[in-house]
This record gives sequence, C-alpha cells and structure tokens, in this order.
Amino acid sequence: CRDRPPEVPIDLHVAAALKPVDRARWLSRAMDGVARGVVRPSDIFDIVSHKRFALGISSAMARSMLGDVMKHLALFPDKLQHLLRSGSFKLAEVMACSNLNDSSKSGELAGSAGAEEMMARCVDYVRSNERMFAALHEAETRTFEVEIKRMDLQQVWGLTWVRTAFNAQRRVLEAVVPGTPAGILNELRAMAGLRRMQSGDELVAVNGLRGW
Repeated sequence: CRDRPPEVPIDLHVAAALKPVDRARWLSRAMDGVARGVVRPSDIFDIVSHKRFALGISSAMARSMLGDVMKHLALFPDKLQHLLRSGSFKLAEVMACSNLNDSSKSGELAGSAGAEEMMARCVDYVRSNERMFAALHEAETRTFEVEIKRMDLQQVWGLTWVRTAFNAQRRVLEAVVPGTPAGILNELRAMAGLRRMQSGDELVAVNGLRGW
C-alpha cells in the first residue's frame, strides 16, 4: 500500500514560525490528518484563526489555504463551521482584501490612487467588523472542552446544576462534587494549570449535540 505522509506537528508556535509557503503546505497536510481522523478539527481552527498564522500570507495564498479548509468544512463542529463561514479571523480578512481587489479591477483605477483606494477599502472592512470579530474571539476563549469518563452507568458524574436554569432548559453548573469523575478531572486540570469547571459555567453541548 502507498505510504502515508508523516504527521505534522499540530502546534501554533511551529506553524506560525514557518515561511508562508511552508505554512500553506503545513495546512494542507494538517487537513489531510483531519480527513483521516488523526487530527482534531478544533485544534486546526485554533491555529488557523490565530492572527499569528496569517502574518506574511498574501491574499491569494489566504484564499488557497482557506479553500483547503472549506473542502473539509463538514468535519468541523457546528459552532466552528459557523465561525469559519463568518470570516471572523485574520486569515479570512486577508482573503477579503483579495476579494475587494478583484472587484476593483473592473474600474482599473490607475497608479497609486487605485492602490490607495483598494488599501483603504481593506482597512475599512476590517475596522467596520472589528467589534464583531472581537466578540466572537472573546466567546471562543470563554469556551472550553472537557472529557469526563466514569466506570459504569451507576456512577454519578459529579455535576450539580442550578435548579432555576435547569427548569428553563439550561445547564448552568452549581458545583463539582469532590471524589467523583468530574471532581477528579477538575483536580487533574488544576495540577496541569488548565481551567477547571466552576460554578456558573454553562454546558452548551454533550458529544457534539446541543439542546436538552
């Protein structure tokens, strides 16, 4: 059988340090890993949506790179699909400037005046959507994922919910019970310097499914 390409390191620091052309190759191989189920789509989104990943990328290259991602859009969770379509990250903004440039070619504004107008339109686009981009990125940083496992169906998870929110079909965390699967996971996350589940956190999805 044909040899598979070696896995690429899924790490922002590694990817962002690559030259732009090598970054594009990295993304292509990383998306191949997503398609084969060996790379998590959420990890790719975290890297691709980071502003450092877009540094030095041309608008044409940004379009090609996002094309690789959009080919596998169905492999991303619903929330990330929405964010990818919304274009609320730096790499998409770079591509948007390419789209503005393409639309201005019909007018063919000559010399530096045309270039300055195209650049001004790019800047206006970014500024006009800056608050939306910031809000979406802030929401993303407030969202985190945990994996809780239990020994059998009789074992309780160890999560208690705020009753008023529960009755309103929302799952807002009231407490994490020590010694339970959730409690043990919280201790391990604290030891690793990761964010713990805490009172006020809201459960938004279980195994990728939303709604109660």
